[in-house]
Amino acid sequence: MSGREDIERIMQNEGQVKGAVFLTDARYVKRHFGKAGLEKAQEKLRAWGHPIDYDKVKAMGWYPAGLRALSLLAISEALGFNDEQVFAMGLEGPKHSFLIKLLLKLFVSVQKVFENAPLVWRRHWTTGSIELVEIDEATGRIVVRLNDIKLHPLFCKYEEGYFTGIARLSQPNASARETKCMFRGDHYHEYVFHWKG
Repeated sequence: MSGREDIERIMQNEGQVKGAVFLTDARYVKRHFGKAGLEKAQEKLRAWGHPIDYDKVKAMGWYPAGLRALSLLAISEALGFNDEQVFAMGLEGPKHSFLIKLLLKLFVSVQKVFENAPLVWRRHWTTGSIELVEIDEATGRIVVRLNDIKLHPLFCKYEEGYFTGIARLSQPNASARETKCMFRGDHYHEYVFHWKG
């Protein structure tokens, strides 16, 4: 899925994302595949005409939203990732997020962190939104909806891992699953979390 037409379609996505997401990607790749692994991804991005120099990315700088998907796609193609490896990459992401760790210190519970998810999203994205649909503390279930953002199916899998990672920072047995997806014809992405039973 890396033809020129596909790449340019991804880059037509509106909005921007903070550079912190690219630094998280780079940290994961360097940790597991070394600098050589990251260079392979950068070569892909250069070949596609949308280079990212991960060493020069500014954490608080704004970058095109489409680059978020291209970063994941380039890493995945360059290193031969399957869905499980993209999920694992997302799973590790919250461990490096200052904002997520701060929220957990302030609020302790996974429920409170997800209540603040819309605020966290707005600090990182100028497009899309997160909506907390349901919290059931008794059964350990949370439903979160991601609206108005359709980047690439790899992004969906990454977010599934990322949301699971957030939940596991306070609930080690937590899991998340994308139950609705815009790439499967739904009007939004929906993630369901469980941490009991």
